[in-house]
Amino acid sequence: MNDIIAALKAALVAAGLRVYDTAVPSGTTVQYPYVLLWSSAGRMTSVSVCDSRSVLDDTVGVTAVGILADQVRLTARKARSILDGLEPGVIAGRHVDEVRLFDSRPIVVDRDFPLVGGSYPMTGVDIYRVSSTPA
Repeated sequence: MNDIIAALKAALVAAGLRVYDTAVPSGTTVQYPYVLLWSSAGRMTSVSVCDSRSVLDDTVGVTAVGILADQVRLTARKARSILDGLEPGVIAGRHVDEVRLFDSRPIVVDRDFPLVGGSYPMTGVDIYRVSSTPA
């Protein structure tokens, strides 16, 4: 899963987006908007009779973060234009299938992180389906 996250991050960064893996690193001066990529450690499944768990079938979360809802929507739209339908190909000896938008959640105010002036950032989450098999 690390290699898939790295490939998705590279594609988003190449398009000019500010991207972090799971969390903004401590000590970072936050600039809005930005994107957080997050996932599980990778769910392996079986598609054969022998129950060999060699197929990665999981999701990746893409959280767009902005000061205004407009920033969140525009950042999510840009990320979608890059990720939805992305065909990463072979990564670290595995064939990664086309990435597909699976779900989208409403934009919400993140009251855990107050901004100077008393407002709060806003977040919107898209969930993408990712899968891979040994190359």
